[in-house]
Amino acid sequence: FDAEHLGESSAAHKASSQKRAAESAMDVRPTDLEPLCIYEQEGFDLDIDKSGYSTSFATQLRNDRTTVDMWMLEAVPEHKLVVAPDGPQNLLLCPGSETTELQLSHSGPVLAMQVIDTGKDSVLISGCEDGCAYMWDLGGADRGQIFAEARSLGAFELIYPPLNVIITAFQLFKFAFRPPSGDGTDDTKMATEMHHVALLKYFNFDYSRETIFLPELMVVCGIMAVFLLIALLGLDEFMDRCVARAYDLPMYKAERLSFAPAHLLVKFLSALRGFTYLFVQLCSTVLVVPMVQVIAGAAHCVESNDFGGLVVSNAPHIECLHPKHIQILAVLLALVPLYLFLLAPFAVVAGDALYVPAECMFEWRFWQEGHPWKKAAARKATTVHQAFLHLNPRYAFMTLLVELIGKIMMPVIATLAKSIPVVQMILIATTNLGMWVSTMIYAPYVDRKFSVLVQDMKFMIFCASATGIITVSMNDAKSNVPIIALSVLAGFTCLMLLVQLCLIPSTKPKTRVFECVKPQQALSARDEAAPLLSSAGEERPGSSE
Repeated sequence: FDAEHLGESSAAHKASSQKRAAESAMDVRPTDLEPLCIYEQEGFDLDIDKSGYSTSFATQLRNDRTTVDMWMLEAVPEHKLVVAPDGPQNLLLCPGSETTELQLSHSGPVLAMQVIDTGKDSVLISGCEDGCAYMWDLGGADRGQIFAEARSLGAFELIYPPLNVIITAFQLFKFAFRPPSGDGTDDTKMATEMHHVALLKYFNFDYSRETIFLPELMVVCGIMAVFLLIALLGLDEFMDRCVARAYDLPMYKAERLSFAPAHLLVKFLSALRGFTYLFVQLCSTVLVVPMVQVIAGAAHCVESNDFGGLVVSNAPHIECLHPKHIQILAVLLALVPLYLFLLAPFAVVAGDALYVPAECMFEWRFWQEGHPWKKAAARKATTVHQAFLHLNPRYAFMTLLVELIGKIMMPVIATLAKSIPVVQMILIATTNLGMWVSTMIYAPYVDRKFSVLVQDMKFMIFCASATGIITVSMNDAKSNVPIIALSVLAGFTCLMLLVQLCLIPSTKPKTRVFECVKPQQALSARDEAAPLLSSAGEERPGSSE
């Protein structure tokens, strides 16, 4: 990693480094040096803070060789003292009072690690036995985050992103058709099937809407409540601290068996932490559409011939604005606005709670330059290369935010405007048009071919909703005009896609391979021809040293 990745140090920092180097060059024998302070820890590799006057932290590899701890050594920063200390040793913690602040878990045994001072924040570079290399941010509000990786993708990373793209496309494509009326006629069978699949209702049980309404609504409210607790209380970060504290237990350090009580506690807390992160990721991605659909259905009322007034569309036995319905609306009013607001910072990082610190949660002015949400989205999009599924870092925030807005608006429009089909389809088509235009202005993926595929898919969804306007305007179930129009538009879109895929040249990221011949010899490099986009969108050669 060169200075371009780590950041240039300031002139003052360089001068200070040179001064310290000159002082260290003095002829001092090792026997003349005595320790000022001794901290007893168990582990292997060790490195310390190199950023300033005193040593504020140390990093250490645990006995399991896969976890690196960062523990604080500085009791109080120098700038907070009225009287300057006699030396850096006066700022150190008393031995035995040091605590683990960060716990950095790796994919395999760590072979080497190095703390680097970038001039702004400290960075830990670590290399593992399985060939993975990581860069960890050790300073600022986003400390503990990985902002660069060199490794292979895991099974979950290979399966979940394309599955999420397919499910999201199908969920949005479902709303391009007239929502099923539920009467079982032939003209609604296609929409009914798409409705069940897109909203994750894969199993077709024989039940009435009244039977499933309240249990379904309770489940959705429970999911929202748990999500809000995790986001507001920072339970994901709390679980990280719990696992770190469990590793610090004297009982854990004394045990030698992997199935001993303290080790089992660590495994249980680690599994609970993994479930917490997975829960947040699902709530921020594939579950948004079905949850919003249920919420909108609880607020939609229609005329009832049985009651002679308004009833809830999904529960005809509940009259609108009666005590039971008012209680439902009160619960939704307390949960939904905050849920939708807190959904944004998680959605723009694809649901990865690691990139959403609690202190940045309510930074709502997301249109400002350098906003934490934008920085988090860019960092998430540049952490590890995902081949053709790699988001464009420059537009990652806009791409995922527009997608989230579409996921929220589509079910709301389809449910609340159900009684006015023409208005409903016009609003849905307008939303799809906006999402397609957004992908044309802000290319969603780095790979041009896959980006074109997503753009044409959005265009196809817009065409389907446009033919839906024709369908509801004609109001003729036997007319073939909408089917012919949709077939023509689909054929045109497929032809356009094939032409673009043939004309766009195949590319792959530029790599620079370093081959080590002998430890004493210099590393030699071999370039593989392929373009790499710089931050300005231009091709540049690889330049790592």
